[in-house]
Amino acid sequence: MDDDFAPLRRNIGFAETPDDDTSAGANGADDALLTSAKNDADDAIAPDTTHHLPDKITSTGTPASELVLGSSDTDILSGGDGNDTLYGDASDAGNDLIYGNKGLDRISGGDGNDTMFGGQNGGTAGTDGLLRTGTETINGGDGNDAIYGNFGADIAYGNNSNDPIFGGQDNDALYGGADNDTLIRQSG
Repeated sequence: MDDDFAPLRRNIGFAETPDDDTSAGANGADDALLTSAKNDADDAIAPDTTHHLPDKITSTGTPASELVLGSSDTDILSGGDGNDTLYGDASDAGNDLIYGNKGLDRISGGDGNDTMFGGQNGGTAGTDGLLRTGTETINGGDGNDAIYGNFGADIAYGNNSNDPIFGGQDNDALYGGADNDTLIRQSG
């Protein structure tokens, strides 16, 4: 198994405090540092890490580029300023809410009825790739986004910029946006 995708299964030296949490790794440079249920704006998560979280999570990224893997439950994932890869987890049926934020992000909802936003949520324009496998609502955001429907009846919005939007194999509703979008529909 590729270490980048292995679930975190060891003590990484996290201690919960009432506020301003900072996690510190205990076993070497490859530790992933996490905060969870009591996240607030002052919590710190290590940059350039992979996060795979086993339970329902709310994750907010950092300015670094990150890989965030959702849980088998309903998740809220938010990338930071970096070029993030955010997966709602393809093996779950959770109804995830995923925000790419700033940067050139790659977002996949996984199974379930997910809602994904690329380059929005207060972020600046980016070029995001949004891929879905369940029934999704996909919002491209302000950058030039590539949106892929795949399986399930999807609703995809290109929003602002030039977006190629590819419908999947089921009955999809594809909406361009303010600029010159390309809508490509498969039979379904």
